[in-house]
Amino acid sequence: MSLWTAIRDPLVGKTSLGKVFWVYGLLGSVLVSALGLFINSGHELTRRVYILFGLTYSVYVTVATYQCADNCQS
Repeated sequence: MSLWTAIRDPLVGKTSLGKVFWVYGLLGSVLVSALGLFINSGHELTRRVYILFGLTYSVYVTVATYQCADNCQS
């Protein structure tokens, strides 16, 4: 599986809801938060890029979860 496929498939509903929730939602959010530990909070541009990345990732996971909700059996 390529990186592009891993990014695109949840957005078009081709991934299981469990995988989107646990891997993209939970594990991905933990990794993004851990990345924030290494951000120099005194550097304004770096902090803004991190905030923008975190917001973009949150929107991505929300849309992917909504798109993959039809894949759930119950």
